[in-house]
Amino acid sequence: MSQQTKNINAILTHDGSSLSQLISRAKALNALHEKIETVIGEKLKNRYKLGSYQKGTLSLLTDNGSTATELRYSVPEIVQLLRQDPMWVGLIKIQVKVHHDWHEYEELKKPLPKPEVAEPLSTKTLTSLQILADSLKDDPKNQTLEKSIRKLIASSKKRKNNSD
Repeated sequence: MSQQTKNINAILTHDGSSLSQLISRAKALNALHEKIETVIGEKLKNRYKLGSYQKGTLSLLTDNGSTATELRYSVPEIVQLLRQDPMWVGLIKIQVKVHHDWHEYEELKKPLPKPEVAEPLSTKTLTSLQILADSLKDDPKNQTLEKSIRKLIASSKKRKNNSD
């Protein structure tokens, strides 16, 4: 059985494919951002997110009332600019909403900081953990917890040996 190979451009530009529709939407969103940013300027450039577009209403989200007010002053100019584009002829209004946690999603995209190396556990703590791990070994439901505790004990002992 032979597979038929396709040119990547043919796949990306094929009008019926889900991928080409997704690419078209991404390009349209990018163009929308660029148009809005020509009106709002550098001061507000990264202070808003596109919300939704439903029934002729475009929503812009921001994280505080001050920025929302500044964006609202630009709304008439943004609407006028967008209505010149055939894609946005149906735009009736733009709502600016304060959405306090939209910036939290941006925080989730950032890589997590590397954890600091913890100090080795005390001998007393290691003994307590060993007793706990031993008490868990008889119940198969606790196998994962027991294994984790034993890894913690081994890791702490290794750090203790390396620091000596």
